Amino acid sequence: MTFDLMTQTHAAPFVVLSPGNSGANYVAAALQQLGVPMGNRFLWTDPENPGAYEDMALRDLNSSCLARKISAREWLFKLLDYCDLRGRSGVQWGMSDPRLCDLAPWLRHALPHGRFIRVRRPVRDAIAECHSWYGCGAGDKVASEIIIRRVRQLDEHFQDVGLDLDYRQARDQTVLFSRLTEHVKRKAYNLAV
Repeated sequence: MTFDLMTQTHAAPFVVLSPGNSGANYVAAALQQLGVPMGNRFLWTDPENPGAYEDMALRDLNSSCLARKISAREWLFKLLDYCDLRGRSGVQWGMSDPRLCDLAPWLRHALPHGRFIRVRRPVRDAIAECHSWYGCGAGDKVASEIIIRRVRQLDEHFQDVGLDLDYRQARDQTVLFSRLTEHVKRKAYNLAV
């Protein structure tokens, strides 16, 4: 079962994909300002902070799957329920959570017509920022391995995305709003795709 098979009246989501510490918060904040709701309950809404504009329900769902509290199959059905609930109004909407990178193969299957926006940053820069945010030493391999694994998942499953941005573009509000406005308008003509 996929989101696009459930109903053609629902708006497919904008999905911001980034391994973390790569600029997704800037993109999600800009989408929110452009009238694309990114969720209902956020940890915070400051794009300078990691985790900003990540809907807590989506974070909890993704974390449950990654912690093996639920199976990938259960995650898939719960994700489709989440999408059904958020997409019912027919209004454009979005989601962002770096954990989606770890679930990339299933995400691509669940949302074959999702409106994917990928944010790229050199891996070493993303790792350095992660270490500075969370106080990890440069030798902390866990954070580094997570970012590297997520980049590999995106490279394998999301080479072809609707919009590809690099970190500099995500940080430059003029460029970001120009690219996103064009992308959102283009996608507004056909909400089901």
